[in-house]
Amino acid sequence: MTFVNKCVCGLRVFSGEYLCTTSRKFYSNPSYNHGLTGCGKKGRKQYFVPENLKPKAEVLFGINPVLLALKNGRREKFHRLYIKQEAWDIDNDNEGVQIIKEIATEKNILISYVKAGVLAALSGQRPNQGVCLDAGKFPVSRFSGDEKQIRDSLNNDRTNLSPYPIWLLLYEIQDPMNVGAILRTAHFMGVDQIILTTEKSCKMNSVVSKASAGAMEVMTLKNLSQGRKGYLSFIQLWKSCGGSVIGTTSSQHPKSESVIDYSFNTPILLIMGNEGYGVEQEILDNCDTLFTVTPGTQEANIVSSLNVSVTTGILLHSLLNKMTKS
Repeated sequence: MTFVNKCVCGLRVFSGEYLCTTSRKFYSNPSYNHGLTGCGKKGRKQYFVPENLKPKAEVLFGINPVLLALKNGRREKFHRLYIKQEAWDIDNDNEGVQIIKEIATEKNILISYVKAGVLAALSGQRPNQGVCLDAGKFPVSRFSGDEKQIRDSLNNDRTNLSPYPIWLLLYEIQDPMNVGAILRTAHFMGVDQIILTTEKSCKMNSVVSKASAGAMEVMTLKNLSQGRKGYLSFIQLWKSCGGSVIGTTSSQHPKSESVIDYSFNTPILLIMGNEGYGVEQEILDNCDTLFTVTPGTQEANIVSSLNVSVTTGILLHSLLNKMTKS
């Protein structure tokens, strides 16, 4: 066996096979999954993907992401479904896996029954629940930055039961686990539209899909480009359509207020900021209101802030609760 490449994002490449080693010295993640950082269980076993089973695109993993991706069919193409071999050697009663198999059969998707080690290599050692899917890129359309698009969407693309639409702008959020958790919460809460910044932001990949419990696969996401200029232009367009812009900041900010004290009667654009530096000052200066989540303990200086996905959930729940009662 000839060594070709020392390590390609978690899969040590040899002639004829991909080898995923979980030793502490050599592990990472498959290059076809955007070179995502981190690893699941660590051990000393070695798992490989045979040459004839190599994925062609991105590998989704886990029952919900795979099931919702197949049901909604928004990705460019589905190349192959991988199912844990043992799941069909015994009487498996997992309804989700059975539905996945049925949909894949209907769509004429190639199905391969593989050992758990192959799934481990495909998913980069992440929990896969016995299912992986080789799928095309998830579509994220570009927001055109036109007032008519905003007005049309405000009037027609409603998902929540509140009197006013809520849009969410994710400003340069980088951790795929955070983005996935936010998407899951936003879908559950009925956020009408999610706008993503393109610079310094996480891509919509398989880890995001898994962290969102598959919610990403059913959502319409839009990219906002042109950097700061594009963001500020979008904020002004939103205001011209009669909406209010809410930024988020720390409790120490002089202009911050609690969501509990806020009342409104307009569509809301809620901006959630980067995990480290939050939302830049020029954008905050263009917000109508700045929200903060106040701590419930005198020892808040020990842990001075909340995770961005947790903060998003608190604020969305509070906003929707106030809307439905107004």
